[in-house]
Amino acid sequence: MHNPEKFYGGHINYLKQQHQSRCLLQLKKNYHIQKEKPFPAVFKSRLDGPSVAWNVFKRLSLAASFADSCTKDCMVFSFEERVPENPGQRLFLVT
Repeated sequence: MHNPEKFYGGHINYLKQQHQSRCLLQLKKNYHIQKEKPFPAVFKSRLDGPSVAWNVFKRLSLAASFADSCTKDCMVFSFEERVPENPGQRLFLVT
């Protein structure tokens, strides 16, 4: 079994400690930044932000009627669900 300390010398432990202390310092900085500016509890619907409505439908007609009934502009997206018991199931996301 090769020993990295034997190959690189005792310097490897110093580098590990230095890297760990830098990571810990960065983690503390990120923690304080997030604490000062927390995420809002309620997201407002806007063009550059998250949508309020996120619903998945199995039929296009249901998705289209839901999108039409929403007060805000909604769009319908199609995607395929990939699960072993039902491959290729098409679903419709309204957002």
